[in-house]
Amino acid sequence: MNITTASFHIIKHCNTSCKFCYATFTDLIPSSQLNLVECITILNKLYKAGIKKITFAGGEPMLFKNLDLVIVIAKEIGFTTSIITNGSFLTHDFLIKMQQHLDWIGISVDSLDNRTNLQK
Repeated sequence: MNITTASFHIIKHCNTSCKFCYATFTDLIPSSQLNLVECITILNKLYKAGIKKITFAGGEPMLFKNLDLVIVIAKEIGFTTSIITNGSFLTHDFLIKMQQHLDWIGISVDSLDNRTNLQK
């Protein structure tokens, strides 16, 4: 079997606490995220292993402090790039900045009612 796509759960923290979410990571806080060198090391190893598409996920990947830089680096390495986000931090500026580096954006909409998203 030839696996060519990987999900990189780059951060466990999320700005919502959807009780139905499968990503119920609770053991890390945002200050304990990977550093840039660790991200680059992981990306290089995945690419050398034959991964061609990388999806940045979480938690909420937009909370990762260097996400834009990691996406640019992933694209430079040769990946098709994508993120899965709840969309709450997507901005016009981010989209313009990333338009040459980010191939796909998946928006996870679990509920249009924010009270539902914040339930534990």
